[in-house]
Amino acid sequence: KEFDCLQEGMKIVWLRCRRWQNRKHSKIDNLPEDLKAIVEQMLQSDATYSEIVQFLAENEQKVSVASVCRYARAFNANMEAIKADTSKL
Repeated sequence: KEFDCLQEGMKIVWLRCRRWQNRKHSKIDNLPEDLKAIVEQMLQSDATYSEIVQFLAENEQKVSVASVCRYARAFNANMEAIKADTSKL
């Protein structure tokens, strides 16, 4: 991990790099576009996270249930934001 150093008077304070704190790219973000689109369709349907993981494993992609859960949380938040923006029009 990378750290930056900031000197305050006689004290040195180590700060974590912001790019480590603000990581937004999941394993699902790095999937081929066709697989990512199917995963997003599955998230909008009644598919479970385990079913999504199994689908990806069948397509030679290793992704954990936790990764799917985190991606789903961000995906659903983005969908809600889009719905809120379009309802204002």
